[in-house]
Amino acid sequence: MFKVLVVDDERHIRNGIISVIDWELIGCRIVKDCANGVEAVDYLENNEVDIVISDIKMPGMNGIELAEYINLNKDKTKVILLTAYSDFTNAHLAIKHNVSEYVVKTDFIEELPRAIEKVKKLLIEEIRKESNIEALKSIVNENEENLRYKFLADLAKDIIHDAKEIEEKLVEYNLNNKSYYAIAYEFTSLTSFFYKDNEKEYKEIRGIQNFINMVFKDYEYENIIFKKNLGLIVLYYNDEFTRQNYIENLCKEVNNMVEQFTNYSIKFALSKKYVQINKLSEAYKEALEFLSKVYENKIYKGSKKASFAVKDINDIEYIKDIIISGDLEKIKKELSSIFDSFNKANLSLEQAKTKIIVQFSSYLSTFQNNNIANKDLKEQETIMYKKVNESKSMQTLFETSYFIVEYILDIVKNSESNKSLLVREANKYIRENYNNNINLNIIANHLHVNSSYLSRLYKKETGDTLIDALNRYRIEIAKKLLKRPSVKIFEVGSQVGIDDPAYFTHVFTKYCGCSPKEYKLKQ
Repeated sequence: MFKVLVVDDERHIRNGIISVIDWELIGCRIVKDCANGVEAVDYLENNEVDIVISDIKMPGMNGIELAEYINLNKDKTKVILLTAYSDFTNAHLAIKHNVSEYVVKTDFIEELPRAIEKVKKLLIEEIRKESNIEALKSIVNENEENLRYKFLADLAKDIIHDAKEIEEKLVEYNLNNKSYYAIAYEFTSLTSFFYKDNEKEYKEIRGIQNFINMVFKDYEYENIIFKKNLGLIVLYYNDEFTRQNYIENLCKEVNNMVEQFTNYSIKFALSKKYVQINKLSEAYKEALEFLSKVYENKIYKGSKKASFAVKDINDIEYIKDIIISGDLEKIKKELSSIFDSFNKANLSLEQAKTKIIVQFSSYLSTFQNNNIANKDLKEQETIMYKKVNESKSMQTLFETSYFIVEYILDIVKNSESNKSLLVREANKYIRENYNNNINLNIIANHLHVNSSYLSRLYKKETGDTLIDALNRYRIEIAKKLLKRPSVKIFEVGSQVGIDDPAYFTHVFTKYCGCSPKEYKLKQ
C-alpha cells in the first residue's frame, strides 16, 4: 500500500479526508495527519511517505513551501495540493516545485481519489523503471543499513527489551564483539529561534551532518539522529586511534568547522568506554547526562566538581532592570555570571531550567502587567518555554536564555504601549522578514495600508523612517554574523536581505561609522 500524509490546518477537513474516503479500497494507507507544513516537515525528516496531500494556505509553512521542501529533499514523494478556490493563482510555483495534482476542497470527495489514482500511476511507473538487478541490490543493501540503523536507535532509546531478539540482531549485524564510546551531540542556532528561513535551516543542518561524516570517515562509527538538532555517534573502539584524546580532537575539529561555516554552535559529550553494544541505552544516558553539563562549548567527559554557591536570586532580578535600561552588553555579562555560578555549583540542567523559567515568568509578568508588548510577548511565550525545556546542555540553555532576553529587550524597545497597533505590527514584520528583500511598499501591502500613510505614521510615532528602522535591525544582525571568522562580507549582506555588496557596505557604514571589513577586523 502507498503511504499517505495529510496536511491541513482545519481539523474538520483533515478528519473528512481521512474518514470519508475508503483508502484501503484505493490501495493507500494514511500514516499521519499534520496541522501545518512545519509539523509535516518534522515527520518527513524521519519517515518515508509516498504521497502528501496538503492545503495551500496554512500558518507557519504553507503548502507551496512544503512542496518546495519535498522537491528538494524527498524527490520520490508526490504532492497533491488542496485549494479553496478554482483560480490556481499559485500554479506557476506548484509547477516549479513538481506538484503532481491540484484538487479544489469543495470537490475533494470525488476529485481526490481520481488525483490519487493519477499519482499512483506515476509512482508505479517510476518503480518499474528502477526495477533492475543493480537497483534491487542497492535497495536490499539500503534496507539492511536502515534496519541496522533502526536497531541501534531503538537500542539507544531503550525501546527493545527482549534479550533473545537483541542477541540475534547483534550477531546478524556483526556487533556482538564491539567495544565503543557513545558521543551525544546537540547543536543550536546562534541567530534566532523565533523566526526561521526553513530552507536555509535545513541546508545548514545537512551541512553539520556532512561535517560529522567528513571528520569521522576514517573510523568505524554510526551517526544516529534522534531530532533535527540532537544525535548520537557510536564510535567503535580501536586501540590506536580511538583513545579519548583522539576523540576529543575529532569533536573539536567538527566544532571548528561548524563555528566557521554555519550560524550554529555544537556541543559534544563522551561516555566512558563500553564493551557490550546491548548496553547502548546506558551509554547514551551517560553521554546525555554529561552533555547536560557542557558549558562554554567544552567537550565533557565526566568529572566531579567542588561545591559552590548559586548566584542569589535577588541578583538575578537585576537583569529585569537592565532589560528596561536597554544595555545588551550588561545583560550578557550578568547572564554569564549567573550561568558561571550554576556551573561552579554543579547545578543539574533541570535545576537550572527551573530557575530560568521562574525568572522569565517573572520578567514577562512584570512587562505584561505594565502593558508593555503584551501581545507580542504572549505570542512567543510558549516558544520560549519550549526552547528552554528542549535544551540538552548548560551551554544551549545559556544561548537560549540570551536570545530570549535579547528578544524581550527588542520588544520592550520597539513596542511601547503608546505606539499604535500599526507601528507595532510593522516592527514585528521587520523582525520576522529582515532577511528577505522587503521595503516600505511590501510592508504596507502586508498591513493593508497606504505606504505614504504608514511612512508618515511611523515617523511621527518613532522619530525614525521605516527604512531606517529596517536597516538598523539588519545591521544589528549583521554585526553578530561578522563575528564568525570565515564568513564573507557579501554572504552577511545576503543573509540580512541586502544582496548588493556595495549597498550593504554603504548601509553598514552609515549606521556603524565603519565599513563591514573594518568592523570584522576589530573583532
